Amino acid sequence: MDEELKAKLKAEGLDFAEETVKDLVENAFKTLRVIIKITPTDIDDMFLGLVDMVENMALKYADKIDGQQD
Repeated sequence: MDEELKAKLKAEGLDFAEETVKDLVENAFKTLRVIIKITPTDIDDMFLGLVDMVENMALKYADKIDGQQD
């Protein structure tokens, strides 16, 4: 297989992987927020700020999958 073609396919695959991981992270944290809000106790609500921070960190790492910052 041609090296140029391999590089193009790799770049496309990494772009797809990055977008997929970002979607998974966003949906996982969205689900976590819903679960926290519907629990009967209010104690876990104080962790919502921490959830936001962790989500932002995870998205920053996911943004590096393809080697380029978006």
